[in-house]
Amino acid sequence: MYRWLAENLGNVSVKRKLGIGFGLVLLLTLLITFTGWTGMGGIISRGDKLGFISSLNELTKDLRLARLDYEARRGEQGPGAVNELLAKLASGLQTARGLIEQPSDAAMVDQQLAAVAEYKRAFADMTQATVQREDARSKLGASADNAVAKVSEVEKSMLQGDSVAQFNSVIELSKLLQQARYQVRGYTYSGKAEAEQPALDAIDNALKNLDSLPAKLPEQHIANLQQATDSIKAYRAAVAQFRDSQVNNAKAGATMTAQGDILLDLSKKLTESQTVVRDTDAAHAKNMLIIATLLAVAFGLLAAWAITRQIIIPLNQTLKVAERVAAGDLTHNLVSQRRDELG
Repeated sequence: MYRWLAENLGNVSVKRKLGIGFGLVLLLTLLITFTGWTGMGGIISRGDKLGFISSLNELTKDLRLARLDYEARRGEQGPGAVNELLAKLASGLQTARGLIEQPSDAAMVDQQLAAVAEYKRAFADMTQATVQREDARSKLGASADNAVAKVSEVEKSMLQGDSVAQFNSVIELSKLLQQARYQVRGYTYSGKAEAEQPALDAIDNALKNLDSLPAKLPEQHIANLQQATDSIKAYRAAVAQFRDSQVNNAKAGATMTAQGDILLDLSKKLTESQTVVRDTDAAHAKNMLIIATLLAVAFGLLAAWAITRQIIIPLNQTLKVAERVAAGDLTHNLVSQRRDELG
């Protein structure tokens, strides 16, 4: 193989030999550059993916803060901020799904997309429950005010009467209504489940007192007492509506908290997995660069050795012949089959 290569190189001009040598050096340099560039590009791409995943993690945290703010302010600002973050997160996860090649990591992104969909459904339930809860608050205020107004009319009328017992029975009803409102306000502002039953008991006590008053008071007050009774019943129904909406709100909040934890946990795992892939790619790029460098050095040395022999050996032979001729020795013939300048 080498003999065939040496014979063929021997027929190539010195200019071309040097051109081949320098061209090979440039080619090997380009090979090293390409290997490094490819490896660096892969590392940069992996870093960009990690940065994108990190931005999704921050978006998930922003979503949690927006949802907590929505709950704390009782939905006064509307669901727009949370829905906007949910849309951005879903869109970002779809983009990440197209960037990630590893099946296990792609499966984690799919789980995150499912978690976002469940989060969105739970927030829709919370939005509806919040609307119903605030509607119950308004009903509570209106029905209680109406009941108090009707009882106050009866109280004013009884104040002008002669029966102290009848007047005291109306005063007792007013106290029970105040106690009911106090208990209901404590329940609605705290939202604690244990405060619900005392509020209902206070309302029931007021209703029992109202049911007994028509038999104790003049007939002219029955209409006001009936309207007060209807208002107190509406008041109790509004408390039940508040309770149901509060339960639904808490259920939706628990679901969103769980899905948010899933999103953060999967994001953390995805970051760790992609970090491992990045480190693997970096190690692979480093190894490829080392291999390319070693091959370039080996081929460069081999090419330099071969081309140098193609030039130095015939020059040495010519030099020896010249020395013999200079010494007067014309007994040796030098026959060369090379077709380059040295031949």
